[in-house]
Amino acid sequence: MNSRIGIALKSMKTPVNNEKEKAEMQSRRIMDDEKATMSRRVSITKRKSALQKDIDKLKKKLRHEENVRRALERAFTRTLGALPLSPSLSATIHLNFLPKWLFWRRKLFG
Repeated sequence: MNSRIGIALKSMKTPVNNEKEKAEMQSRRIMDDEKATMSRRVSITKRKSALQKDIDKLKKKLRHEENVRRALERAFTRTLGALPLSPSLSATIHLNFLPKWLFWRRKLFG
């Protein structure tokens, strides 16, 4: 009989331990959920910043392509004899080259 009572007492003690374990598991779940939400937030912000960088790169490429397109349109709509507007830095190069070109033109064509 004593063995039956011991078995009964042991079976009665286990629910107390289970309740403690359940409480610990619930607290762990809550902490895991909080960590998961924080990691989700971090990943969302990282994803947003990466997408923003991609958008900035694409905007820069688009701006460059638009500038190239405008330059090509100006080049093709210009009359054949017209010279393009030169930037101020290349003006000195042109001024140095112009006398040499005029000299050779006179020599070759009369």
